[in-house]
Amino acid sequence: MTWGMLEKVFLRGTITTLTGLRVGGSEQGLDAAALENLVVRHALLDEPYIPGSSLRGRMRCLLERLQGIAGPPAGDGIGFGPADDPVHPLVQLFGMASKDGAGMPSRVMVRDALLTAESRKRLGRLRGVLPMTETKAEAMIDRVTAAATARTVERLPAGAELRFELVLDVRALPERQVAVVSEVHVAEATGAAAEPTAQVPGQALPAAWLLEVQRASRSEENGWGRDEDLRWLLTGLDLIQDDAIGGHGSRGYGRVKIRLDGVTHRTRDDYLQGRPEHALEGLAEELSARVKDINQRGERELQEILASLPAIEASR
Repeated sequence: MTWGMLEKVFLRGTITTLTGLRVGGSEQGLDAAALENLVVRHALLDEPYIPGSSLRGRMRCLLERLQGIAGPPAGDGIGFGPADDPVHPLVQLFGMASKDGAGMPSRVMVRDALLTAESRKRLGRLRGVLPMTETKAEAMIDRVTAAATARTVERLPAGAELRFELVLDVRALPERQVAVVSEVHVAEATGAAAEPTAQVPGQALPAAWLLEVQRASRSEENGWGRDEDLRWLLTGLDLIQDDAIGGHGSRGYGRVKIRLDGVTHRTRDDYLQGRPEHALEGLAEELSARVKDINQRGERELQEILASLPAIEASR
């Protein structure tokens, strides 16, 4: 099945840690003294980063909680996996693993978030057990004997800045490849959809694919489908600011401030004619307001942390 690309939309910005952040990595081959909980590191740069899979997974998890949806047990001790209702817009956005030949490709790519040049320089001055990170001692207390078991956790310190990028694919099945043989009927009261099919050469499409075709055609006409996807992505970034990235969020780890540069895109014609990406014009007023709101939230805490860094560095 061939999807026709309408445009790619880019959300870029900076993630700044407001508290120590830990995304776990492998401990194999590292002489880390008493450290049992190491952060993930870039294999070539030997510096901490936030994998795109961690950022994407956290966004999807928080959005599915917001909607109260979940999938079946995923194995390996996971009681509930990603939602797998193909008609739900979140599943259509993040995709669905192939199951009985009915998989659905993701429309969003989340790239690894790497340290900025300034943060790389600043963290390079740290003199910790491992480069560019801090260590935090913790203790687990036996509730009966009061005995303490010590452990040391490696974290990316507060004030670290990382650049991130989300890429949204806006696409459609060309009309000449689709012959709709029955319509999608959605009951307003229940939101339940019928199971119509469409015929692509040698293949039948279930209801979810028809919804994809319909929403893509609306995207081409007035940006409706694209703006809906952007609304979900902005909501996901907003949720992350009120939650955490990485492990131990309930103990204060992983609080971040997100600052967006804006929304840009390249259309199909831009690629064919070699034009660079440019600001997305005609963005819904509501979405522009969401970008501003995300940028403003947590700004005071961020400025307090950044203002304290020169004094901390001078004391070393």
